[in-house]
Amino acid sequence: MNAIEPRENTPKPRKERRISRRIRHAVEALVRGDAKTQTQAAEQAGLARETLCRALKDPAVRALLDRRVKESIATSQAPAMATLLDLLANASSEHVTKDVAPLALLRMNGHVPPENGSTLVNLEIKAGWVVDLSEPGKSQLVGVNVGAPGD
Repeated sequence: MNAIEPRENTPKPRKERRISRRIRHAVEALVRGDAKTQTQAAEQAGLARETLCRALKDPAVRALLDRRVKESIATSQAPAMATLLDLLANASSEHVTKDVAPLALLRMNGHVPPENGSTLVNLEIKAGWVVDLSEPGKSQLVGVNVGAPGD
C-alpha cells in the first residue's frame, strides 16, 4: 500500500507589493526635504493628497520610507562629523569648542550625557513621633508601633 504523507500547511510566501513610481517619487521628496508636507509631496508626484496619505499607511510604503530615512541619515553622518571636528578645532567661540561640539560628538557615537546636573537622592524617612490631637482621655490610638529612625 502506498502511504500518504500529510502535507505541511505552510502558507505561501507573500509577494512583495509593488510600490508605484509616483508613490516612490513622493517618498523621495519627503526624505530629501523637497516637500515639507505630504500635500506638497503629493502635488510634486502628481497624486491626490488622500492617495498619498492612504499609501503611507501601507506597511510596504512605511518600510520604504523608513529604509530611505535610515539611508539618508547614514550618508549624512560623515559630513556632519567633519563639520563637528572642524568646529572643535577652529571655532572662534569658546562655548562651541568646549560645550557644543564635544557633546554633539558624544551623542553621535551613542554616549548621551545627562541633560542637567541633577542628583537623585533617596531618603527613607520614618516618623519618630506621633501627635495625638484627640481630646484628653479619648485617645483612639491602639497598638501603634513607631520605629526609631533607621529601622
